[in-house]
Amino acid sequence: MSRLQKRVNEFKQILDSNSIDIDSLKKLTFYGGVPDSSGYRSIIWKLLFSYLPLEKNLWIETLQQKRQVFEEFKKDLGVIQFNSVKEKDDLKRQLEQEIDSSKANLEKLQGQEKTEFELEIKDKELRLIIIKDVERTRQTMSFFHIEEDSPTIIPKRNNNPQISNNPKINKTQEKQTLNQIPSLISRERAKQLIQRFTKKNSNKNKNKNQNQNQNDKNKEILNISTIDNEKKEKVNQVINEISSKKARKIRKGYQKEISHPRSQTLKPVKSSKMKQLNLNPRQNSERNILVKEIQTSIKKNTQKEQKIEKQKNKKVKNKNKKNKNKEKPIGRVIRYENPVAKAKDYRENRLVDLCNILYIYARLNNGIRYVQGMNSIAAPFLFLFGNDFENNNYEFAEADAFFCFTNLMGEINHHFCESVDDTEVGILALVEVVDNILKIEDSELWQHLNSLQILPQFYSMNWISLLCSQLFQMPDVIRIWDSLFADENRFEFLFYFCAALPISIRDLLLPSDYFQAITLLQNFPQDKTADELIFLAFNIFQKFQK
Repeated sequence: MSRLQKRVNEFKQILDSNSIDIDSLKKLTFYGGVPDSSGYRSIIWKLLFSYLPLEKNLWIETLQQKRQVFEEFKKDLGVIQFNSVKEKDDLKRQLEQEIDSSKANLEKLQGQEKTEFELEIKDKELRLIIIKDVERTRQTMSFFHIEEDSPTIIPKRNNNPQISNNPKINKTQEKQTLNQIPSLISRERAKQLIQRFTKKNSNKNKNKNQNQNQNDKNKEILNISTIDNEKKEKVNQVINEISSKKARKIRKGYQKEISHPRSQTLKPVKSSKMKQLNLNPRQNSERNILVKEIQTSIKKNTQKEQKIEKQKNKKVKNKNKKNKNKEKPIGRVIRYENPVAKAKDYRENRLVDLCNILYIYARLNNGIRYVQGMNSIAAPFLFLFGNDFENNNYEFAEADAFFCFTNLMGEINHHFCESVDDTEVGILALVEVVDNILKIEDSELWQHLNSLQILPQFYSMNWISLLCSQLFQMPDVIRIWDSLFADENRFEFLFYFCAALPISIRDLLLPSDYFQAITLLQNFPQDKTADELIFLAFNIFQKFQK
């Protein structure tokens, strides 16, 4: 049994019990995190933030109650609603116009009307700030920024000069077209569409040229104006018994001279019927040439149809193989064959869900309301619960993320209060803790940063207040949060992790000047994984625990 499977079994033993042992669950999660393949992360986070009770038989009841409470909050406090990018932009313009007009009319009012009008202005300003911050959240992730209608990939013929009509497309042209394709559609699918488009255009052009050449040849060979009436009747008999698209096209070239009854059915020519016509090959060589050309065209058409059927059968087999080998959902990232179709099913309005989570929290917590950066803390909860497919939990991701976010903010709300900054619990005191750990662990690096006059507030304040949520990609943030949330003295490990970050890039920081160092610290390099950084932080943490 592999080491990963052993960890999954350990989590399974804890979660299968009727009463959850939260202490053993925290220890197991703190050292090594939750395996992505297990699918247990969403349940564990809900347990760590007391959203789910420790008694397993009460889970369904508590989830139903809390999700119903959230729906009541939405009805009482109102929601932010938009279904497309255009509606979002229209809503922002409308709020800005209403705020400006209401501020102009505010001076005319007095007493209670003025206070009510001020509350309305604050509410509109709150909505506007949340929408502007949320639309900047994780802009590269389709989970939060998915468009309602995906653009068409196949361009119109002769309107796009970047794509040639030649089926053999140049590699440079293919790369240019693939780079313009949205990230929601796979590059393999895009290649198939481009090749199909170019083949259609090339086949159309070839067919047109061939038909024109054959019509000209047939007209020259037949010389319809010089053929006698008897020869016309015999040619008509041959053409009437031939069923082919090409025969019909050839007939259009001399339709004016030869009358052809539409009611007669067309059948393929056989060798016995050709003998019955009694055509002398020497005297009637012109007609024999025409018949041979028509017969060869019939053979080509049948061969093409057989090839098309074989290709269809191959595509069906490949689709069946792909369906068998579909990737299962994992803890932090979920992959689909067609992300556009899946996205429209359940995560079409995740941007709206994030807005409503922050708006309802701000309305219920007037002391803090909304502060810029809270959107980055709420986004991982919504992403994780939105990818929880067990028992259709993704449908209630908005409510689950809201309650876990509020419980987390109850522990770190002092990070966003300016009145508490200078106290022992304030953000400045926490920055000093990180600075002292760095000073003890790596005095050379600490002295170099001080010599450059780079204060710890310039970089570590953002790391601490937002729990490093803006520093890494979403999967790495979720892995780091496993250890932060499972810490027995919650968020004590955060200080050691923040101190480990500059130590991990000390080789880059020591020879750098002020501007190079500050850019490295504010835009942290992404070459190291979250597990490597957590391992370094654990080593520092264990030294200070002795």
